Amino acid sequence: MVDHGTVDVMKNPYAPGAGVVPPEIAGRDGEMAGFASALGRLSHDRPGRGRMLVGLRGVGKTVLLRALSSEAQSRAWATGWVEVQPDKLLGPLLA
Repeated sequence: MVDHGTVDVMKNPYAPGAGVVPPEIAGRDGEMAGFASALGRLSHDRPGRGRMLVGLRGVGKTVLLRALSSEAQSRAWATGWVEVQPDKLLGPLLA
């Protein structure tokens, strides 16, 4: 049995799971601001900087991607979603 100490497991906002949306996206203000800036620059035909999200399983990459997608859609940008799989080639998935 795991000792949870003084953490109330019923109220703890950390709920691991693939793509499970937490009550708050904490600690990602820099990524969100950088993405908003890139969208703004692209809207004015200025170069934006690409982003690559990497990290261990369960750190919130999918949740952050969904938040960034929502931000882009709120600015009338089209977004898409492709889930890469190890047994499939990337080119046909993107095509």
